[in-house]
Amino acid sequence: MTAELPDDIRTTALKLVAQIEPAEFRERCVEIVDATNSMPAQITKAVAAETDVEDVTTRAASTHLYYAGLYENRRLIRDNPWTYTGGDEEMIEQHSGDIDILASEVLVGKAFTVLAGTPAGKRAPAAIRSFATAETLLRERSTVDLEAELEKSTVEVAVAAGMGDGETDELVELLSEDILDHVGREYTESVDLQSVVIEQL
Repeated sequence: MTAELPDDIRTTALKLVAQIEPAEFRERCVEIVDATNSMPAQITKAVAAETDVEDVTTRAASTHLYYAGLYENRRLIRDNPWTYTGGDEEMIEQHSGDIDILASEVLVGKAFTVLAGTPAGKRAPAAIRSFATAETLLRERSTVDLEAELEKSTVEVAVAAGMGDGETDELVELLSEDILDHVGREYTESVDLQSVVIEQL
């Protein structure tokens, strides 16, 4: 199940990628944005509504770009479009893979321009390093649960992005675990996020 991106967050996300050139590449970035589950962005918005931080929609949109970029990166790891045996269609798929991996990196980079100024600024790099480690292990043995790693760390980034500067790491981790228990490891469960956040804050 893909949670549709709310209009206000999508509009802000599009503003954050509006300067990407050329236009065809920007359009591919937007396609990835629209295809990605919006749960992390909605988590940030729900948390921010209870912590009275500013730029709520911008923070939520940045969380969405962050997750969209890493989600696309994971898809490419699974599909591996760079395996080439000589066919024209495979050559086209390789080229598409090159564009998509670049798009994933650009989206994460755009997210960092905002997240760096929030409590998520210190968590996001650590989460990416953890994700990269899981990628490496996945290549070595297929038993690594890459879904669980990305979705778990993204919830923590999403929660931190909605927090004020005075919030503790312990609160971020406690709230993240509670939210994850409600939404599921693949963000498939419908839940009243605001009620979950209020219980902890």
